[in-house]
Amino acid sequence: MTQLRMLLLAFFFTVMSTAQAETGPVLFKDYLYGMADEGFSNNSAYYNCSEEFSVNALCLDDVSFLSTKFTIGLLFQEKRLQSVVLYTDFSEPTYLKTISALIKSFQISSMQSKNKNLDIIELNYKKTKEANLRGIINSFESNALSEGLLTYTFLEIQEYKNDHAINLVDLIRKLPNSSRQVDFTVGEEQNETLLVLSFTLPALKLQQLQDIIRKPIEKF
Repeated sequence: MTQLRMLLLAFFFTVMSTAQAETGPVLFKDYLYGMADEGFSNNSAYYNCSEEFSVNALCLDDVSFLSTKFTIGLLFQEKRLQSVVLYTDFSEPTYLKTISALIKSFQISSMQSKNKNLDIIELNYKKTKEANLRGIINSFESNALSEGLLTYTFLEIQEYKNDHAINLVDLIRKLPNSSRQVDFTVGEEQNETLLVLSFTLPALKLQQLQDIIRKPIEKF
């Protein structure tokens, strides 16, 4: 499963975020951004799974979500929680339940395959007809699944109207730091298929990147 998780890390840690002294917005249920790792490492139920994720990580098995048992992975940077990952073996009922639940609370914003990206926000901005949009999405979905890797990106829009966002990045710039991104991945790895959910804070990560860029550069 190493290759699949390495691909997913492109979504989880696109930006190396700075450590937070205090906890921040909700990532998933009671897991808050910036939580210290010691609160979990001192709990014997959590085990070290850093090798599997190639970052500092703690995992917990048999977490119930949507009436399904998931393994939860807590991914840390500088001992602070940055993202939460849930994964389980693929089943059609779990896949359908998960998609249905995400659509009710989040807005689908893009899709990614192994080599391509479909920006649904951009297509909406260009006033793509609904019938054509469905055809584009269905075709992309079918091709990506046949290749063995498909990620749906959902954003927590809340009350913000995205009519004027020209693409996914533009939309993220307009979101509050507390808005969550959920990447839902269906991926094949060594004769097994996994369902993976990752929870991040894209607007906060983007702000942190901008803060880093603004910092004075030390002279060489």
